[in-house]
Amino acid sequence: MLSLLKLSKIKMIISSHSGKPLHVFLGGVTGFALGILFFILALYNLVYFVCGYTAMHTQDFGKLFNTTTSLLNGRYDGYINSFATLVLISRYKYCYLFNMNPPHFHILLIPISFFNIYSAFYIWTFINFMCLIISLILIIKETRIKITFFRSFLIFFGVLIFASTVPNLLTGQLSFLLLLPFTLAWIAARRGNWLKAGVWMGILMSVKLFLLIYLPYLVLKRQYRAAAVACLSAALCFGCGLLVFGWKAQIA
Repeated sequence: MLSLLKLSKIKMIISSHSGKPLHVFLGGVTGFALGILFFILALYNLVYFVCGYTAMHTQDFGKLFNTTTSLLNGRYDGYINSFATLVLISRYKYCYLFNMNPPHFHILLIPISFFNIYSAFYIWTFINFMCLIISLILIIKETRIKITFFRSFLIFFGVLIFASTVPNLLTGQLSFLLLLPFTLAWIAARRGNWLKAGVWMGILMSVKLFLLIYLPYLVLKRQYRAAAVACLSAALCFGCGLLVFGWKAQIA
């Protein structure tokens, strides 16, 4: 009884000072606190983006960019000898982090390879986040989720605290870029269009071999034609790399 009286008194004090009911007052405080947290997270991600710009020599985009320019110049040492492969781990310790992406993937970087590496990094980051936004729109449209202001806030909040956001900003990775074809494959499979899903999965498998795990899944689902289309799609991707960069690039 005593605790209820104390709570009632607290409500009266807050209402008298704020001029608003308690639930309205607390809602405003919560919104303000979330706004501050959102700003801090945005600033945190911006700092890492600047760090990625100033540490170009140690990041993934540096490897991709250097390999592309090397292949275009007829050199095949871009996968090994690069300003971005030798990374300082500690004061006296270095390690080599090589470019693990196949030659045909670098076809995507040809249009931006004529810029300097810093301008190309900005363009690459913009393209990645555009792919992320388009993927989110497609997912929302496919699942028919009703978007409210609060849910939009949660989506942007989720992007800011997502573990992959900072590495993408810092190193110029390709996770968000690959999210778009992965989303298209998911939508096609969800609608029962397994052949189209196989095309997109084949493209993805040709870039990231760990996605080959989906081939047994297609077989178990008795989607044999989709599995065959995926293999054919991956082979065509490697064929494009062979035509553009030659056989030596594949060996490198």
